[in-house]
Amino acid sequence: MRVPRVFIDQKVVSGESIFLSTDKAHHILHVLRLHAGDQIKLFNNSGFEFTAKIIEAKKKAIQVEVGESSQCENESPLEIALYLGVSRGPHMDFSIQKAVELGVKVIIP
Repeated sequence: MRVPRVFIDQKVVSGESIFLSTDKAHHILHVLRLHAGDQIKLFNNSGFEFTAKIIEAKKKAIQVEVGESSQCENESPLEIALYLGVSRGPHMDFSIQKAVELGVKVIIP
């Protein structure tokens, strides 16, 4: 089973235990259906990813114990090329914007 990744917007330090926000707790408990003892990966804007174990799961709060950190691998190893028909007005700009957001490396009109 894949270990779910959860974005948090708080500072994370290896070896400490932290409480996650109410919306993250809801997502982890009710959407992902995880329980105490399950593993998750936490990441934030620091560029690192942290392993974590759910220690305590309450209805509106989750306490996790943060483990080791590792560098996030954000770039896809795939070289994606997109053949795109030329369109008029803002449609072409929108298509290029979305292609770049999805990781397209080469756009061929």
